[in-house]
Amino acid sequence: MSVSVIIPAAGSGTRLGGMITKQFIELKGKPIIVYSIEKFEKSPEVSEIIIVTQRIYFNEIRNLCNRYHLAKVKEIIEGGKTRQDSVRNGLEKVNKKSKFILVHDAVRPFISTNLISDAISTAKKTKASVVAVAAKDTIKLSNEKNIIEKTFPREKLWIIQTPQVFEAKLLNRAYQNAFKKNILATDDASLVEAIGVNPQIVVGEYENIKITTREDLEMAELILNRNSYAE
Repeated sequence: MSVSVIIPAAGSGTRLGGMITKQFIELKGKPIIVYSIEKFEKSPEVSEIIIVTQRIYFNEIRNLCNRYHLAKVKEIIEGGKTRQDSVRNGLEKVNKKSKFILVHDAVRPFISTNLISDAISTAKKTKASVVAVAAKDTIKLSNEKNIIEKTFPREKLWIIQTPQVFEAKLLNRAYQNAFKKNILATDDASLVEAIGVNPQIVVGEYENIKITTREDLEMAELILNRNSYAE
């Protein structure tokens, strides 16, 4: 069963500051987005990769694909105003023969190939899977005045990551429903949940961080120094 990967990379990365968009910041001489793409390039289960970005970055992405021999990148297309819009644009370019669609953040460079495989195999059994790690801290709900209203049982809480993998027909139906009902969400699993399907959690890795802030960038450098991702 062929698997298509959508990597939304249209964000500006303003929280990191600086002149370089966050996905193009280099870690040990290699852009963050390249680390992310390479993991799916190496996955035998992945058939194609679709990059969704701003039009001004098309040539830069093409150059990176040539430089790092990223042959599975089949489409580089323009993103939308939100991440959800960008993924929706990506869905329109997915190969019609693909049975499953995987969505992964461009700035989550330390996903392991084993975890990719686990997420795909789980989705093939359950139609939908999400990578997540158990919450380490106690989570509380507050009101608009920052007064605590509720404490959640930590053993039932998960920090959701990517990749998230879905049966292609299911994800397309979820996006059609979201468009029709004007549902906005911060991840794709939420849209699938909105049509009554509950994804299966695949236990992830704490190193699979999303680089959003300056502190995340410093953590990424520590992870690289401890491991061999740059090789």
